[in-house]
Amino acid sequence: MDAWATGYLRTWQSDFADEPDAEIAFHFIESVLYELRRLSQEGPANREAIHETVSNSIIAAMTSLPDPEIGVEDIQGVLFEAAISSPSDPFSLANITRQLIDNLPAPWNEELEKGIAFNTRERWNGPDKPAAGTGTTKYIGKWVSLNSFAAHLTALNASLGHYGVWTLNRAFSPNTGGYREDERLYHVPAAAAWIDILGGEIYRWSVQGDIPGEKWEQWKRGFEAVSQSSEAFEPGAREKAQIAFNRMREMEKPSGGEIQ
Repeated sequence: MDAWATGYLRTWQSDFADEPDAEIAFHFIESVLYELRRLSQEGPANREAIHETVSNSIIAAMTSLPDPEIGVEDIQGVLFEAAISSPSDPFSLANITRQLIDNLPAPWNEELEKGIAFNTRERWNGPDKPAAGTGTTKYIGKWVSLNSFAAHLTALNASLGHYGVWTLNRAFSPNTGGYREDERLYHVPAAAAWIDILGGEIYRWSVQGDIPGEKWEQWKRGFEAVSQSSEAFEPGAREKAQIAFNRMREMEKPSGGEIQ
């Protein structure tokens, strides 16, 4: 078992070892983590096959539990934490999540879908921040990964697109609730992830009036300003902002801005 999975199990045991059904839940989580190891073997040619194998194995493990609701609860923690802090690709984890929701028998599929939505909302109370005097890079990375996971889920037909709007507003809209200047180090690269993954859909929302058109322009100019900043943002964040700005500008071209 890899270091991330071992650490996850150790943390889970310290938090939940005294809970009812802890032994059953532990063995279920252990089996899920074993299946997720397959993701390290994926490539363009076998990605879908591996995702299907992993999701089918997890479904079999969940439905064999004395109470599948145990699995519904615990799989959410594994998927979110893996997306945030493990080496696994957030797209792969989002695709497996989508397959679980699509293929679990009722009512567990509906319970999982509701749980994912609730979990996302709870985690949007973040970002988590380091203790005073310690670096922010790790925590920025976790926040970007969470946003990437939510964006990929949205691209796979989960109703989570409003979290992308929230992140973009928290990065660039001072008059919007949730905006804090000291958190822009987190939200700007996270907003860039939404543009990278779901930019075409977000642009379509602005064209169709689902979000105000001036918001799109405000976000685009916000990325441009960050890309030209010399002090507040690290070079990596400025580069991501430049890429997002260029991508948004391309989408506006009548000839061929790609709309996903």
